[in-house]
Amino acid sequence: MIRKIIALVVGLLAALALVTSIEGLGYELYPLPDGIDSQNIDQMRQHIESLPPQALLIVLSAWIVATMGGGLLACIISKVKPLLFASLIGLATMSGSIYIMFQIPHPPWFMAAAIAGILMAIFITVRIARIFVKV
Repeated sequence: MIRKIIALVVGLLAALALVTSIEGLGYELYPLPDGIDSQNIDQMRQHIESLPPQALLIVLSAWIVATMGGGLLACIISKVKPLLFASLIGLATMSGSIYIMFQIPHPPWFMAAAIAGILMAIFITVRIARIFVKV
């Protein structure tokens, strides 16, 4: 039981670290303009609308990589039930993504791609994890 809890915590922390790192790269490439208040939803909405698609693709890739990396790590540590552990990490990533998309509106194409991408990442993670985890 303790192994499963550790697997889940480590997987979640790994997913968080991956999202933070990759999105941090995005902020370096596409920084917030001077004078913008990141707590002001209208200013952030306008900023997101002005971003090139490449900037949003960095965020999308962060969420997908975090889902796969955190999920795979959780599966390898737990050594059981890759579908469960990959899905739990994916659910956490999906929940965080949906929360962000509702807090700061994103383009419809991005929202659809984020949900589809995270679901696909869960599926791929389970397939990869089954190589390492003998079910």
